Formats: sequence, C-alpha cells, structure tokens
Amino acid sequence: MMPRRIRVLLLLLHLTVLLLGWSSGANRVRKKATGTRSCLDLPEELLEQMFGRLSVGVMSAFHHALQLEPEDKLNLSCPTTARTTADRKTRLPINLLSISPWAYRMSYSPTRYPRYIPEAYCLCTGCLMGPHGEESPQYRSTPVYSPSVILRRTGSCVGGRHSYIERYVSIAVGCTCVPLLHKERNDQRSNQSLERNDQRSNQSLERNDQRSNQSLERNDQRSNQSLERNDQRSNQSLERNDQRSNQSLERNDQRSNQSLERNDQRSNQSLERNDQRSNQSLERVEPKGKRRVSSRKTV
Repeated sequence: MMPRRIRVLLLLLHLTVLLLGWSSGANRVRKKATGTRSCLDLPEELLEQMFGRLSVGVMSAFHHALQLEPEDKLNLSCPTTARTTADRKTRLPINLLSISPWAYRMSYSPTRYPRYIPEAYCLCTGCLMGPHGEESPQYRSTPVYSPSVILRRTGSCVGGRHSYIERYVSIAVGCTCVPLLHKERNDQRSNQSLERNDQRSNQSLERNDQRSNQSLERNDQRSNQSLERNDQRSNQSLERNDQRSNQSLERNDQRSNQSLERNDQRSNQSLERNDQRSNQSLERVEPKGKRRVSSRKTV
C-alpha cells in the first residue's frame, strides 16, 4: 500500500509543478505582449540620403528645376486662339509655351518617399499647329514618361522603425506632339462623319418636328375656322327660326284679333238687328192695342 501512496503523491507534485510553470510562462507572454512598441517612421534626413543615393540626383534636380505656379494665376486649359503679344511678353513657363502644353498635378502617398511627386498631364488633345496657332486635329499631344526610383514602405518593422525598399516607376514629366497614324486619322474621320450624320439627323428631325407642328397648327386653325363657321351658321339658323316664329306668332295674333273683331262686329250687328226687330214688333203691337181701346170706348 505504501508504494501506491508514494506514486500518487509524486504524480500530484508533478502536476502542480506543471501548472505553476504554465502560469508563469503565460504571464511572461502577456508581459511581452503588453510591452510592444509602435513602429515609427524613419527620419526625413535618412530617407533623403537613401533616396539621393538611389536616384543619383535625377529626381532632386527635376524637383529643383520645376516651377509650379499657383493654379489661379494660370489658365490651365487648352488655348483656343493664338498667343497674343501680351502673352509673349510675360515670362510663362516652358510647359505653357510648348505646342503641346501641359500642366502638373501633385501625386501624394504617405507610404512613399518622396511623398509628393508632380505628374504632368496634357492640356490639349491635339497640337497648336494650326495656321493661326490654334489646335490642329492632325496631331496628337502625348505625355513623355521618365523612369525613376522611389522608396516604398513595407509592412515590416525593424528596430521600431518602418523599413523601405526601392521601386522603379515611370513618371510623366511633360508632353510632346506626334502626328496621327493612318488608323487614328481614319478613326477621326469616321468620328467626324458620325458627328456630321448626327447633326444632319438632328436637323432633319428638327425640320420634321417643325413641319409637323406647322401642319398641326394649320389643322387646328382650320378646325377652329370650321367650328366658327358652324357656330355662325347655327346662330343664323336660330335667328331665322326665331324671326319666323315671331312672325308666325304676330300673324296668328293679327288673325285672332281680326277674327275677334269680326265676331264682335257680327255680334253687334246681330244685337242691333235683334233690337230693331224687337222695336218693330213693339211698334206693331202698340197700334193694335190702341184700336182695341178705341173699340171698347165706342161700345
């Protein structure tokens, strides 16, 4: 029995030692995790030294020679007319005096050195090769690219600082004028023909619309005129009917009045005749009565 108890005690001691060691290791890991530092960026002087060694002064010379004017003081659009004498007297940058003028926009990236890089973009689609210095569609302005090297930040952190690696990129530094190829000319001609066809179709549609509107207006005018005529005719017919009805009423009134007068005359005449007859009958009766009275007296 004693050896079994000893074995159990040894196992328990071994388990307690393992548990204590695991807890101490976890505390160490936690301490290390809580003690991590934030990764800082390299100093600007060191980045400039690294960039200068890689580019051998090419980009730095480009930056120093670049003259960036404020955008509100420059007309950053393709000129539509020839340059005037006032423009020639003013000291404009070379990029605005070219037949393929260009301007610069600043490209910014916080994970790159240099963080600000000027990139050129063409102001005109064609070139200022017209007879009066205007834009000619027979030429094309295209950007000119220059190979350059930059420092790109990586995700790793060495000694509490970000690490950088070099990357080779192409940066637009200006614009030049090139003639159009045969295919591009055909494309331009096809585009011009399409635009002309569109203009003609639009003009024809506008004409058709005008004609349809005019025809509609004419039809409206004719319908209005016909309605007015019908209204006039109906009014005239109503007036005629009213006149006829009034005339018929007047005639009927006249006839009724005449018939009444005739009846009155006839009734008066009949009354007069009756009166005459009654008077005559009375006159005839009176002498007979007188004769009878006289005969009686004689008797």
